[in-house]
Amino acid sequence: MIRFLHTADLHIDSPLKGLDVYPGAPVERIRYATRRAFENVIDLAIKQRVQFMIIAGDLFDGDWRIVESRLWTIGQFKRLGDAGIQVVTMRGNHDAANRVDGLLPWPSNVREFSVETPETIVLETLGVALHGQGYPRAAVWEDLTENYPAAVPGMTNIGVLHTSLAGHPQHDNYAPTSLEQLLSKNYDYWALGHIHTREVIRPNRPAIVFPGNPQGRHIREAGAKGCYLVEMADGDTTLTFQPTDVLRWELIEVALTEQCDLEDLYDSVHSHLRASIKKAAKRFLALRLQINGNCRAHEQLTGSSARDAAIARIRQLGMEHSNQLWIERVRLDTAPAMDWDELRRGNDLFAQLLQAIDQIANDDQQLMAIANDLEGLSRKAGSELFEAGIRFDDPVELRRWLRNAESLLFPLIAKTKT
Repeated sequence: MIRFLHTADLHIDSPLKGLDVYPGAPVERIRYATRRAFENVIDLAIKQRVQFMIIAGDLFDGDWRIVESRLWTIGQFKRLGDAGIQVVTMRGNHDAANRVDGLLPWPSNVREFSVETPETIVLETLGVALHGQGYPRAAVWEDLTENYPAAVPGMTNIGVLHTSLAGHPQHDNYAPTSLEQLLSKNYDYWALGHIHTREVIRPNRPAIVFPGNPQGRHIREAGAKGCYLVEMADGDTTLTFQPTDVLRWELIEVALTEQCDLEDLYDSVHSHLRASIKKAAKRFLALRLQINGNCRAHEQLTGSSARDAAIARIRQLGMEHSNQLWIERVRLDTAPAMDWDELRRGNDLFAQLLQAIDQIANDDQQLMAIANDLEGLSRKAGSELFEAGIRFDDPVELRRWLRNAESLLFPLIAKTKT
C-alpha cells in the first residue's frame, strides 16, 4: 500500500494586509497561523507514518521574508527527513521562479519539479512516478499538462499540478485544463493545488483532488482547513481529510424572529458564540457575525449611533471569550417586524416601490448598471468602501446593500400608512 499526504497553498508567512483597521485584531496570532498549521501537517505526516508528502504549489507567498521563511521551512523538512519521509514540491503562482529565489538548497529528502519543462520524479523503492512542472513565472496561462510525460508502466503514477482547472471565480485562471485532459494521461492520482476550497473532483481511478489550504487566512477562507491523507492499494484510493488549522475563520448567522428585541439579540449572539467555541475543538476563532431577521430589535437599531452601540455591545460579548475568539466584523441586516408580503401585494405607491426593488434585486444586469453609475463614488471613497465591506463588482453584495436600504427606508414610510 502507498500512503502519502497531499497538501498545497501553505503560503507560509503570508503577509497580512489591512488587519490594523479591525479593533483588537490578534495580529501576531494570525500572522504565525500558517507556520503552526504547517507544523501540524509535519506532525501528521510523522504520526501517520506516510512514505512521502506532495506539495502542489504555493509553499510561500512571494518573496516577503523569504530567507527567514525558507530557513524555518528547511527545519520542518529535516524533521520529515529524520523520519524517513520524502517530499515532492513545486512552484505555484505565488512562489514562481521569477518571484522567489531558491537562495538556500533543500535537504536531501526534498525534490522540486523543474520550472522549465514537465518532468518525472521516480521514487524507486516505492514504485511511484510523479509527473509535474512548477511555474517559471507568476502568470501561466497555458495548459501545462499537454506536455506531461506518459504514465510509467508498472508504477503508481501521480500527476502534480497547480491549476485553476476549468476556472474558479475567486482565483486567477492559471494553468487551465479540463477533466478530459487529466483523464487522458492515465495517471492513478492527480494532486492539484491553487484553489483554496477543498474539493474531490473524482474520488477514484483516478482520484482528482484539491486539498484546499491548511490554514485559512481571511473570512473568505472560512471553515475547517487541512490536507488529505491518501492511501492507494490494488487500484483503489482512500481519501481522509485531516484538519490542520490552528485559527478558524467562521461566518456565523444569527437569525432573529419577529418578537426578538435588542436584549434577545444579545442573548442569541452569546449562545452562538458559546456553540462556536465548542465546535472549534480548542482552535482560536475569527468570527464574522451576520445578524438577520424581521424583528422588534430593528426599531431599536435605527440610526448610526444606535447601531454602533449595538455592535460595541456585541464585541464586548466576544471579549468575554478573548482567549478563544475574536469578532472580525458584525453585520446588522435586520428589518422591521411587518408583513412584507402583504405590503407587496398592495396597489399603492408603497407596494409599487417594493415591487421595483424586488425586480432590481433579482436582476444582476440592473444591479451592475447601478454599480456602473456609482463608479465615480467608488473611486473617490477608495479603500474606505473596501474596509466597510462594500464591493460594487459583486451582485450578491449589491443585493445585500439594496435590502439594507429597504429595511432602513420603509419603516419611515410605513408610519404614513398607520
